[in-house]
Amino acid sequence: MLEQLTETQVASLRERLFSRVVTSTSTLTEDDGDGCWLWPGAQSRHGYGLIACGAQGMVPAHRVAYELTSGPIPAGAFVCHRCNHRACLRPDHLFLGSRVESVANRCAKGHTARGARQGRAKLTAMDVHQIRALLDAGATQQTIARQFAVCHQTIHDIKSRRSWRWLADEDDTTNTDSASVVAG
Repeated sequence: MLEQLTETQVASLRERLFSRVVTSTSTLTEDDGDGCWLWPGAQSRHGYGLIACGAQGMVPAHRVAYELTSGPIPAGAFVCHRCNHRACLRPDHLFLGSRVESVANRCAKGHTARGARQGRAKLTAMDVHQIRALLDAGATQQTIARQFAVCHQTIHDIKSRRSWRWLADEDDTTNTDSASVVAG
C-alpha cells in the first residue's frame, strides 16, 4: 500500500497517523500495563480506524501503522490485533495472520455476529429455550415452526444442535447470551 507513495508522502502519513493516537488506560493483559494507541479519527462501520492515503483514499489505519513500523504486508495477509481494540495502532499489538487466523482471533474476542447480533435474526435465545422445551414435550417440528414463523429446517437445526449449540440449556445458568438465529 505504501509502495505507491513518495518518501515525503510516507513521512507525512507517519506524522499524521502517530501524532493523533490516544493512549488508552486499558491493557493488553491484566498485568503488563501495555495500553493501546487508539485512532481518534474516522472509523469503518466495524470500528477500525481509517486514514486518507493518497490516491487510494481511506484505508485501514492499523494496516498503515503495521506497514510503517514492520514493512510491507504480504498479499493475502491480514493485520490482526493482540488487544481487543479494533482502533488500536500500537505496533506491538499488531501481527500478521492468515484468513483462518484472523477469523479465529475475531471469534476468540467475541466479535463474530451470531444470534441476535446477526442482522437477519428471527429468533432470540428465549425463543430457542422455548423451542427446546416444546421439542422435549413432544411437539412436532412443523407445529413449532408455524408457531415461531420459521421453516421446519430451522427447528430441525436447533434440535440437532447444528445451530445454537453454543447456547446452554435453560437449566445451565452459565450462559446468558440473548442471541438469535437466521431462520430458513
